[in-house]
Amino acid sequence: MPEIQTPGLLHVADLVVRIAEPIEIGRIAGNLRRVIPIAGGEGNRGLHEFRLLLERGCFDIVQPEILLEGPMEIRKIAVIAESMNKTMVPHLGDGSVGTVCNMHLIASLPNSNYLEITHDLPLLDYSNRLAIFEEPPVLTKDGYFNVPKEPGLGVTINKDLILS
Repeated sequence: MPEIQTPGLLHVADLVVRIAEPIEIGRIAGNLRRVIPIAGGEGNRGLHEFRLLLERGCFDIVQPEILLEGPMEIRKIAVIAESMNKTMVPHLGDGSVGTVCNMHLIASLPNSNYLEITHDLPLLDYSNRLAIFEEPPVLTKDGYFNVPKEPGLGVTINKDLILS
């Protein structure tokens, strides 16, 4: 997979061929042979499960869920994955706050070059969920997101969208 060369930008791949969630924790198989990268982890919990799955070669791309593991735990998972030359692409999160958290996390990790978002037109436009923010992140014409630079996550929730 190509690496991102521009600091502070995240590229959205035109097409990534992968199989998501191919192995349940109770059915771990060692020495898997595969032609395309296997991604998984959105259904796994805890550092111990990710370490076991990576040690057994179950994933080429590990995808922990930011809303369940949190950024600090995902950083630990990313370190384990990096030590085994594996890629870390956090699972898509909620499409809003979790996605912005993923942006910052990905920008800070050496083995994480992709941001997973839902963009399945005409029904699921990525910008719909990001519209909760006053100044939502948008894709550049080159397929990158600029990582928000303001304090915290760098975004502010639009108060007009909050019910009183």
